Amino acid sequence: MLVAGVIAAGWVAAAGGSARSFMAVSSTPSATAAEVSTDMSTAPPAPVEAPSPSVQVPELTIMPLGEARAALEAAGLRLGSLTPADSVRTGDTVLALEPGPGSWLNAGDTVDLVVASGSNSVPATVGLASAEAVAALQNAGFVAVVETRVDGDTVPGTVLASHPDTAAVLRLGTSVTITVAAAAPVHPTPTPSSSPGPSTTPTNSAPPAPSR
Repeated sequence: MLVAGVIAAGWVAAAGGSARSFMAVSSTPSATAAEVSTDMSTAPPAPVEAPSPSVQVPELTIMPLGEARAALEAAGLRLGSLTPADSVRTGDTVLALEPGPGSWLNAGDTVDLVVASGSNSVPATVGLASAEAVAALQNAGFVAVVETRVDGDTVPGTVLASHPDTAAVLRLGTSVTITVAAAAPVHPTPTPSSSPGPSTTPTNSAPPAPSR
C-alpha cells in the first residue's frame, strides 16, 4: 500500500536579498502486510465402535436338528454350516456346535453344527468273548447275529470272524454276523459187552407121578 508523499514548500527570506529557496520533504511509505493463515487440515473421523456381543449361544447338543434351528432363531442367531459325522445317535441329532454353548455373539451371527449321519462303524469284535462282542455291536447301533463253527484250536465262545468286517460303515440297525468258536463234539468210546455163558440154573424136572 502506497502513501502519497507530502510536499511542504516554504519561502525563506534572507536578509539583504530577495532570493527564495524551495524545500521539498518527502516521506517514504511504510506498510505492514497482514498474513492470514488458513488451516485447511481436518481431523480424522472418530472410529465407529462395533457393538458388543449381546446374544448367548444356547445348548443344542443331543437335540434334533429342527429343534436346534428353532432355538437359534429364538435367540436371534442363524444356522451356519452342517457337518455330518458317524455316531450311534439317530440321524440329524446335534453332536457338537461352534462356537460352543455359552459363547457370546452379535445378533444375526451364525452357529455351525456337527450332526449325526445315521450311520456308524462296525466295532472290532474278533478275539472277544461272544457276550462281549454282542454288547459292543448293540452299543454301536447294530443287530448282532451269532453263528458257531467248530474250531479245536480256539477257546470255545471266542469270536473268529465278523461280517461285514470291522470298520465298515453301515446304517444304524443293520445286522452284523459274528462267527463264534465251538468245541468239537465228544463221542464216547463204547465199552465191549461180555458174551453170556451157559446157564447154571438147575432145572427142576421131577419124574411124573405113577398112575394108579
